[in-house]
Amino acid sequence: MAQLTPPVAKRAVGKEALPEKIKLGEDEPGCKDSALMARIPGCSIIQCDNKEADGLEIQVGALPDGTIQKEAMDGEAETIYYLCPARITLPQIVKLSDGTLSKNGYKTVFYGKDGDDFPLVTGLKDNQWVQISTYMYDEYSAYIQTALKVPLENQANSDAMAEEMAKTGRVVLHGLVFNKENELSGESEKMLTDIDAFLVRQPDLRVRVEGHSQSAGDKAANMTASQSQASAVATWLLSHGIDKARLSILGLGDTKPVADGSKNSRIELVKF
Repeated sequence: MAQLTPPVAKRAVGKEALPEKIKLGEDEPGCKDSALMARIPGCSIIQCDNKEADGLEIQVGALPDGTIQKEAMDGEAETIYYLCPARITLPQIVKLSDGTLSKNGYKTVFYGKDGDDFPLVTGLKDNQWVQISTYMYDEYSAYIQTALKVPLENQANSDAMAEEMAKTGRVVLHGLVFNKENELSGESEKMLTDIDAFLVRQPDLRVRVEGHSQSAGDKAANMTASQSQASAVATWLLSHGIDKARLSILGLGDTKPVADGSKNSRIELVKF
């Protein structure tokens, strides 16, 4: 998976290490600001890149224990590296960028710090992502502005989930397969990834993972199975970076049938 690497180290380095060609106040020839977002006043472009990205990682969260949550995406990527005066602090860069994103109609997906403890903000509007990540270069503040446009078809399932949740307050999940021990099978991976993407794109949404069993068989066993399956889904989501404060689980057995027999067996996400 591709990761963004600054043209200079993400740490303070000796001033003598500053390449002569990188000068504050001079833009790199051939580079210009993005049409999506203006630069922080006083900063200059030191590098730029436009290309098709394959598995570019965008930070979409961070858990209380410091675990960083990233999502690998494909699409058209535009990356611009800026160098700024020392008087502009890294927190100021992120705060100003967050304000600009909000003004331009972006939803803030994440506002916090990256794995190196540098401020970062990620915004999303439709299928357009923008991430501002910061670092230090000698005494200079610096930031990377990454814009990634994901093909609409790549997020069709998560968009459909968002639409269903907005309409009904719940999403009925199809494509999850469990073995006899009520563990998720490998066939469920694609659906689980779509669920994760849906929750990432709805950072304020909290859901209850509800398990429902088939109508036939022992009721106590059905209740246990539904609880185990709901727990398996929640555990997978937690292991992939979804905050536990956003999830709860509930096994309902066969108490809420929607059809006959085995067709009742399902997992639902319910807004709470």
